[in-house]
Amino acid sequence: MTSFGRVPSLLVIGLALGATGCGKIGEIKACRGLSQDVNPVLDQIEVLSKSKAPDRELRMAKHYGELSKRLASRATGGTALANAVRDYATLLASTDGALRAHAEATKANNTSRMADTRRELERLVKRERAAVARISVECKA
Repeated sequence: MTSFGRVPSLLVIGLALGATGCGKIGEIKACRGLSQDVNPVLDQIEVLSKSKAPDRELRMAKHYGELSKRLASRATGGTALANAVRDYATLLASTDGALRAHAEATKANNTSRMADTRRELERLVKRERAAVARISVECKA
């Protein structure tokens, strides 16, 4: 009878471990999905950044905005990964706005505003590096 009493305990432990494993598999899948969403868009943005197209900033902004929306839809739940992705999506939306503001300032030849938006973009790049590192940590954990 004692061994029969242990079966439910072992079953509960097994189920708990299995649920944890499924959660990790889910996170791995989420990380791969993020990579598939983010990397091609960032490659396109990099190509645009090196181009001489007059509308390159607006095209880059559009990519950032679309990626932000796509990632925001993935950032559901309260996990550390979801929170990191949500923060990154917010940062991408800010980059979209800053690029649009810079393009407008450039078009208006407003050098003061151009300098302000350039500084904002530099701050956003630093924050982006930190956000990507945070996601990386969550995906490796």
